[in-house]
Amino acid sequence: MNYCIQNGFANFSLRGLANEIGTSHRMLIYHFGSVDGLFRSILEEFRLHQVARFVREFDAVESVPEFKAALISLWRHLASDENRNFMISYLEIQIAAIRRGENRRGSTYLAATLEVWLDPIFKTFVRLGFSANDGRRLARLILSGGRGLILDALGAGDRAERREILQTFAKLADLVPPPSQR
Repeated sequence: MNYCIQNGFANFSLRGLANEIGTSHRMLIYHFGSVDGLFRSILEEFRLHQVARFVREFDAVESVPEFKAALISLWRHLASDENRNFMISYLEIQIAAIRRGENRRGSTYLAATLEVWLDPIFKTFVRLGFSANDGRRLARLILSGGRGLILDALGAGDRAERREILQTFAKLADLVPPPSQR
């Protein structure tokens, strides 16, 4: 996982990875079925690790302002330089699946890439007193908007532009209504 996240997937070398971990490229293909299967397994493991971190943070939230702070913390972490290669790879694998004609109803991977993030956000909204319908829609808005803004951040030209994109995500988080307006 660390080799792939550090080196990215665009110029991935199966032989390079095999040499790094002390096996053969044939054993990797045998174990994972394909390079795509290897990528999916690596990204799934990393994604689940990231999600577990934020589920714990969301579980501690007791108010809408705390929730907004948790969302901004999540976005900052995912859009950080440390996670740049992961986010690029994560988006590349999603696009490749869509290009092959997969959709969330027929692809376990694509469904998981949404649900694993959507559910903790949705459950937090419901726990804060939002209806299930409103909670689901707000969770999707935050998740989809955040994903688009991460894409913008990945293509940003400098720190000032990245800071502006973070401020835009903060505005998106501000769309969560205060408790009196639910």
